[in-house]
Amino acid sequence: MVLAVQRVSWHQISCSGGIWYCSPSTGRQRAVYCAHAARGVLAHCEAQRLVYAVSKAQQHDKVGHPEAASRVDAIEQALLRFGLNQHEQVVQLLVAARTIEELLQSLQLVHTAGYLTRVQEICDSLQGPAMVDESTYIAPGSFTACCEAAAAVLHVVDTLLQGSSSPSSSEAASGAPGPAGFCLVRPPGHHVAARPMGFGLINFIGMAARYAQQQHTVAVRKVLIVDFDVHHGNGTEALFYDDPSVLYISTHQQGLWPYTGVCATYSDQNHKQLLEC
Repeated sequence: MVLAVQRVSWHQISCSGGIWYCSPSTGRQRAVYCAHAARGVLAHCEAQRLVYAVSKAQQHDKVGHPEAASRVDAIEQALLRFGLNQHEQVVQLLVAARTIEELLQSLQLVHTAGYLTRVQEICDSLQGPAMVDESTYIAPGSFTACCEAAAAVLHVVDTLLQGSSSPSSSEAASGAPGPAGFCLVRPPGHHVAARPMGFGLINFIGMAARYAQQQHTVAVRKVLIVDFDVHHGNGTEALFYDDPSVLYISTHQQGLWPYTGVCATYSDQNHKQLLEC
């Protein structure tokens, strides 16, 4: 997940969702892709600095499943190979602790209290990982892992927008580009809205957008979410489909699972103008 916040009317929040072929054996290709993305934030956004946070979600793991904790290890190794850790403008954040009440409040910006309670109850009842559907699993520590990932995402958002709550902030006054952020967290979540789906349990990018709008109201009024993935982020789209303050753009291959995101879906008057652009 890449968070790139700039001094424009639409704040850009880009995210990479879960890709099914990213297994430990093919993780190198995905890791290099993510490393290029992180390095590109500085080059293309002309950011003054890049902050990033990592949440490996070790408690959310299933032997043999492609969405494994080893994905984060592969990406971290790629980042080291590219030397981003030695870049003076790149800073890894130590994620500040948040109470479960704070995290639940933020998660409820995109998920119902009932849904979150059910996920937690299922985790508490498990002795080991179990499949929720044909591709998504849940483990005893999955809810804890999701809370840790949420804390990392929220910390990056707050870091990116600190000092920008006032129109008179120095960066805003000078027109200088703000910082960019990279959230290396799992499990992925761009397929998630009302139920677990596509390897994911929580829609973190949706939470980040809502949180930024709610907690940083002066700096963030509208959000642009750019989802680059071979699969359509149907969950994120569903969360913001009728919200004029959040524009969701997905670049995906039509005809693949989850078989959504086809042009015919957006024939209503509210989305007609976008299709004609």
